[in-house]
Amino acid sequence: MKVALVYYSATGNTKLACEYVKRCFQDIHMELIDFVGITPSYIAEYDVIGFAFFTDSWQPPKILLEFIHRLPVMQNKYAFTFNTFGCISGKSAQTMSRALRNKGFQVVESFSLHAPESYPPMITSGRGYVDSPSPKEFRQFQKYIGRLHESLHKIANGEAVLSRKPKLRFIDWLVPGNPNRFTRILFGTIKMEIDSEVCVQCGLCARYCPVKAISVFDNVHIDQEKCQQCWSCYNHCPNKAVIAGKYTGRGQYRKPILSYQNKFCDDKEVL
Repeated sequence: MKVALVYYSATGNTKLACEYVKRCFQDIHMELIDFVGITPSYIAEYDVIGFAFFTDSWQPPKILLEFIHRLPVMQNKYAFTFNTFGCISGKSAQTMSRALRNKGFQVVESFSLHAPESYPPMITSGRGYVDSPSPKEFRQFQKYIGRLHESLHKIANGEAVLSRKPKLRFIDWLVPGNPNRFTRILFGTIKMEIDSEVCVQCGLCARYCPVKAISVFDNVHIDQEKCQQCWSCYNHCPNKAVIAGKYTGRGQYRKPILSYQNKFCDDKEVL
């Protein structure tokens, strides 16, 4: 049985959790695949495919949903998901599970993992959730891994595994139907721009942009039509040359903070 865990991680929070999941499955080979740069046909050969992603405005990132939409219809394929979130997960798990079911997948497990906030406007407002996940939340994540381990063994043995719908918290049900519009009301319309007087044209912004919206020639240019405001360029700019509305360098989140790393660095009970 071939198992892939496809991840989309802008700042490393999601990737770190994926590496922990893989370490837990010592008796099941699981290949970690970075979502950025692969094609839908690349993952068609796997029997079970996991999708891990960060929450973007209380939904899965638009670019990842577009990727799922381009997948061929899958027959006899299983999937599992988990997403990381800072403030509120919203309907991220529900939306992703629905998109996968529409492609023929049986979604056996889903989970939403509370992580430190990586969205600069939230960080600057004092809501960084730096202690997340709490011990209770981490234990719930381990239980999810245990259920997933059991499901994968059943699939490998040819046993039937039923689809499981995501469980949403009450606060997630309260998320508005158009979260992007709601975040614009909270934080305003944000346009990514480059301060040419500060920029040293190191190219990191272009390297981290998942939609290739940034070009580096005589000047760094952001294609506003392609830009999906994922804040990767802002978070990774070492010179704080990216301007996002009223934000310039404040609240950067370049990589997982130490307290979050420590929760995943030790091998807990492996399965």
